[in-house]
Amino acid sequence: RRWNASAHELICGTAPADAEVRNKFKTALGLGDVATAGILTTGLISLGLPTELAPILAAIIVRSAFSPAYEECCTFWKQKLSDTSTA
Repeated sequence: RRWNASAHELICGTAPADAEVRNKFKTALGLGDVATAGILTTGLISLGLPTELAPILAAIIVRSAFSPAYEECCTFWKQKLSDTSTA
């Protein structure tokens, strides 16, 4: 439990000292906004979306879907930590 709680704090916490580690972790998981938007832009263009519109739509999708997914995982993880600490 202690390792799980420490990992949660490192990956999902808000400590400024851990910000660099959190960013590297997100990037390693493929959750980097720039990389994700780039891949999504390429996919949208290959589907026939105009090249002027694809990056804008990709940025909107990343901000509204991918970033909240990471936060939702952290919220779920925190809930599970609470469940096991009371068990």
